[in-house]
Amino acid sequence: MERNMKYFLAGKTQLNLVLLIAFILMMKISSVTGQITPAAIQQDDQNGMVTLSFIDSEIANVVAAFSESLGKPFLLDPRVKGKISLQAPNPIPLIRAYEMFVASLDLYGFDVVEGEFFNTVVPATDAKTKAPELIAGSKIERNGLITKVFKLKNQSAAEIMNAVRALVPATNPITVNSSSNTLIVTDISSNIEKIGKLISAVDDTQIWYGETFRAQHIPINDLAFLVDRAVNESNKILKNQMGDFSRLTIIPSSRTNSMYLKSYKKKNIELAISVASKFDMPTANPGNVHVVYLKNAEAAYIADTLQNLFGLSEIKGASTENLSSGSKQSIIRRQDKLQEANKLSSSPESGISIQAEPNVNAVLVVAAEPIFRQIKKVIDLLDIRRAQVFLESLIVEISADKAAEFGVQFQYLGGLDSVGEQFFGGTNFSSGGDNLLSLIQNPTLADGGLNIGVINGTVNVPGVGDITNLGLLIRALETQGNANVIATPTLLTLDNEEAKIVIGQNVPFVTGQFTSTATGNNPFQTVERRDVGTTLTVKPLITQGNTVKLKIFQEVSRVLDSELSSTFGTVSTTKRSIDSTVLVEDEQFVVLGGLIQDQDADIENKVPLLGDLPIMGNFFKYESKSRRKTNLFVFLRPVVIRNQEDANVLTADRYTILRGIAEREQRKESFILPNFDPLEIPKIPTYTD
Repeated sequence: MERNMKYFLAGKTQLNLVLLIAFILMMKISSVTGQITPAAIQQDDQNGMVTLSFIDSEIANVVAAFSESLGKPFLLDPRVKGKISLQAPNPIPLIRAYEMFVASLDLYGFDVVEGEFFNTVVPATDAKTKAPELIAGSKIERNGLITKVFKLKNQSAAEIMNAVRALVPATNPITVNSSSNTLIVTDISSNIEKIGKLISAVDDTQIWYGETFRAQHIPINDLAFLVDRAVNESNKILKNQMGDFSRLTIIPSSRTNSMYLKSYKKKNIELAISVASKFDMPTANPGNVHVVYLKNAEAAYIADTLQNLFGLSEIKGASTENLSSGSKQSIIRRQDKLQEANKLSSSPESGISIQAEPNVNAVLVVAAEPIFRQIKKVIDLLDIRRAQVFLESLIVEISADKAAEFGVQFQYLGGLDSVGEQFFGGTNFSSGGDNLLSLIQNPTLADGGLNIGVINGTVNVPGVGDITNLGLLIRALETQGNANVIATPTLLTLDNEEAKIVIGQNVPFVTGQFTSTATGNNPFQTVERRDVGTTLTVKPLITQGNTVKLKIFQEVSRVLDSELSSTFGTVSTTKRSIDSTVLVEDEQFVVLGGLIQDQDADIENKVPLLGDLPIMGNFFKYESKSRRKTNLFVFLRPVVIRNQEDANVLTADRYTILRGIAEREQRKESFILPNFDPLEIPKIPTYTD
């Protein structure tokens, strides 16, 4: 009995050991497979629902569990290693659990390549080279990495690829077969389904919706630009995602003034026609004749500028010179230049006519409304109030002349009236005024200064006649001259317009003389009158920053009294002139030029040897000395005037100076002559609104 009891206890111990080992194995399998076991599937065979609970499980163990649950072998690439976590506490279909597993592998860089008899788990970089299953139909029954062929019916596969590319990872290939218009995509099955829906939505539309719109009142090129902005701007977001399939294409025809609209989306065509109809409205001026009255510019110059800008040609016979007398300048558009330049519209019917009417200072434009708006913009930019430049100049000339002369001349004419040979002689110096020989004819012609002579009657010179016997002539002269010339001419002119002011005399100059050959009387002279005085010519150009570029010519001239003028009846003048171009800041002084001149002259006429004797030598020579000093400077100061307020300030300042001068120069009363009322200059008038 005891022996049997021992055998029973020993057998029971072995059985417990076997049960313990079996329990441990079952717990091991349960931890690996979560709740996915063949027994669990069999238990939920009616609905196929499972739960997942993998936490940091080896990929190989998870693959083995899914292989057993799906009943399909899996081959595991040796490079597939790591741990993943899959959790689904709520029951889900087995096929969705497998999709989660495939998606988790994709996150770790692995893919499942499904085959007919077994599946392979490989790195994603090698998945597309393992010849994944090719699917051409619409139904996808397998998961993992697959390759699907999409055949497009209406759209271009090349254009659709741009939209699909954004949905496919860069590592997966997309191939376009243009000959069959097919798109080949390799990706996981879940993404392939999304791509298929997108392609179906796009490919189910018609290739093109087309419509023609003819404009009645607006050039078709302008209308096409407006419609393109109105329609295509609203499709920017969709265009970035799907490519150009949603874009509206506009083809304008200038010859028929119409445009062809086409798009994959019909609503784009409807929207384009609606927008075009709103823009294609009749204008308030159906005749396309426009009159533009100018406020500042001259109509003739505006018309000439438009000719050069828009490629127009000027009618022969019209010129800016005869515009002021009432004639018109007509500018007609040349159609050949219009088509070549293509500056406005290429339509042959859209000719342009422009005329300048100087009597009312207006420009007449015959053109379509949109073209006229372009011309009107140019006119508005040119018809602006131009600035003016008030130029002040200061001319200062200071000259000093000083001269001195002294000399002695003598002659011996005694015995010329006797018979036989006689002796005569003397000195004759021509440097100082009239010499001795010229005075013996008429002593009253002696020059200015101190003249002392000794006369001994008259003598008769054979072949000459009776002359004054002037034996001695002593002449002494000293002259001094100072001249100060200060001129302040001022001038106001428009920007970039030349102006000139002349202050002086109109002096006659003899240019030719003819005498009668018979009698020598009644000479005929030709005279030319010239301006002598102060002349200022200026052309200002205001640059950026109120810097003024001045092209200046300034001249100061005056008439001189000289011996040559009195002898030959001619006029001698002095002239100081400057011709220059300078840059001057607004309201700043600048010196244009100057002259500082010193001129000395010493002249001595003498008898050789005798003139060198001490003291006595002065009776045998004639001396003259002169010195001339000239200082000349020219200053300028430009003032830019941009509005009437600036002009009023400048005018009031000059007017006040003038009234002050008039008040100081009151006329003196006379005891004998009648008194006149003094000249009164009224105060400058002021105007208020």
